[in-house]
Amino acid sequence: MSDSQPDAVISLDAATHPADVVQRAAYRFSDVVTVEISRDGDNLICKVYAREPQRLDTAVHDLRSEIVDQVLRARIREETQDVRNLVLAVAFSRTGLSESGA
Repeated sequence: MSDSQPDAVISLDAATHPADVVQRAAYRFSDVVTVEISRDGDNLICKVYAREPQRLDTAVHDLRSEIVDQVLRARIREETQDVRNLVLAVAFSRTGLSESGA
């Protein structure tokens, strides 16, 4: 795929856009585009290849929106991890599945 020219290129700051988060967003649109992600210094470079060229503009905008959504989800997941773990620990301690909860 890297031999052909991409239909669009998105450059993202790698410090604020983790590669795994961008990969999740790209996967969500794999029916419309394929995305080749590489790192260039402090940037992630996303080469976008359209499966249907007539849908490229919309797909690129939707992909950028999904990247922002996934970044925010990851941030919220990280910020609420301690509370989520506490809630799960309390919930499982009341099931009788652990010896300490019996």
